[in-house]
Amino acid sequence: MLKIKLLLLAVFTIPFVANAQSVQGEIRDADTNEPLAGITVSVSGTTRGTATQTDGRFVLNNLPDGPHTLRVSAVGYETVQRDIQVPLTETLLFNLKKAVVVLNNEVTVTAQRFESSSFEVPQSVSVLSPKFIRETAPRSTPELLMGTTGVFVQKTNHGGGTPIVRGLMGNQVLLLMDGIRLNNATYRYGPNQYLATIDPLLLDRVEVTRGAGSVLYGSDALGGVVQLLSRTPSLTPGPSPKERGAASPNPLPRRGLFSPPPSG
Repeated sequence: MLKIKLLLLAVFTIPFVANAQSVQGEIRDADTNEPLAGITVSVSGTTRGTATQTDGRFVLNNLPDGPHTLRVSAVGYETVQRDIQVPLTETLLFNLKKAVVVLNNEVTVTAQRFESSSFEVPQSVSVLSPKFIRETAPRSTPELLMGTTGVFVQKTNHGGGTPIVRGLMGNQVLLLMDGIRLNNATYRYGPNQYLATIDPLLLDRVEVTRGAGSVLYGSDALGGVVQLLSRTPSLTPGPSPKERGAASPNPLPRRGLFSPPPSG
């Protein structure tokens, strides 16, 4: 009886063992061609996976015959996927490229007076996006700048509010509205109310350039530049408006200052 059980077990196990294949490969850096260790190699849709050794090589065992998708991933490198067909006789080779993560990629026009990425400009720039403005819902424009990196807002009343950039304020920090100056060097130094005159509901985004901008904007931009960019008006989506009215065949009565009162 024991021999029969062992024979049946061998009969049902041998086909699976015979169809199980191994896949070998090597992973290198695309720039230096050096082997990469600790790279994760997994089979998509399964729990099978492994990691490369110090020589950059890996082996995946017990893969059934048929098509598979290998996924190669690592921190600091771009993820690569490749379709393979098992059985596979050749050794796979992966060349991974380094991944560049840009944390600050807002478009700014204040730093160089034309559209450019805030990651590429030499100045320190903060951009308040439309989403940030909607979520903040400030009561006034100076309150919108509160918490912005490198900006301190001096606000003692609801009708005022002055941004202090690099320790300077008043006529030493230039305020712009769509490129038009709200103040200049002839205005008084110290806290003022000019920024509070702009309704925050009109703004699409706000750009703050920290540091001297005198080369582009003159001597009234010693501390920095705060530019307010207004929203672009657009029609409400939906059917086109229609005119409605009514007409009467009877003429309207004419009455004036000396018109007699209606009879009856």
